[in-house]
Amino acid sequence: MKIKICGITRVEDAVCCISAGADYIGFVFAPSPRRIDEIRAGEICSVLERNGLRHKIKIAGVFVNESPGVMRSHITRGLIDIAQVHGDENPETCSQFDFPYIRGIRVKNLKLAQEAERLENEVAGLSCGTVIIDSFSHGVYGGSGLQVGIDSARVAGYIVRNSGKEFFIAGGLNPDNIQGVISQLSPDGIDISGGVEISPGIKSSEKIIAMVKAAKEERV
Repeated sequence: MKIKICGITRVEDAVCCISAGADYIGFVFAPSPRRIDEIRAGEICSVLERNGLRHKIKIAGVFVNESPGVMRSHITRGLIDIAQVHGDENPETCSQFDFPYIRGIRVKNLKLAQEAERLENEVAGLSCGTVIIDSFSHGVYGGSGLQVGIDSARVAGYIVRNSGKEFFIAGGLNPDNIQGVISQLSPDGIDISGGVEISPGIKSSEKIIAMVKAAKEERV
């Protein structure tokens, strides 16, 4: 079970994620209440490096309809290890990326055949190894706090895994519901943001610790 905690804006929250046992943290560079700029992201990375912690966590950068050059630059400068592409990019565009990336896909009702077929075609054309399934909300590319319907999530998980990729689930996850979600979906990973927050971009150390503990216990 891999755990990603997204929307990090403070050093202390990054350190807590590492101490708790998370596998990834996420910096949001797209428009969002949790958006972080390059300067602040660099400061957090520098503090982690000075304290011998940077190598203990993978950092994903969340982008929406960003140019490949910008995403590549963030990786080469050491701000992030991998790009999380969470916009309207199609598989053809993604296949041209010459850097590691994760694809975030927002889904609607996958009980509808045409929606399931659309997802299947998109996932099949991706060159990445991991797909994050998130809830669809008009005008919002992520962090809506809405859960993916369990039936749609099951269909999505089957499609993603059938393509040979890791299946991560996101959307509306918190320490109280995570074990139920894991038991029903058995995802390869989870992606959490608002469920461990005090306010957008400000995490709760207690919730981070509780989330990681609950997720790892259920997976065992």
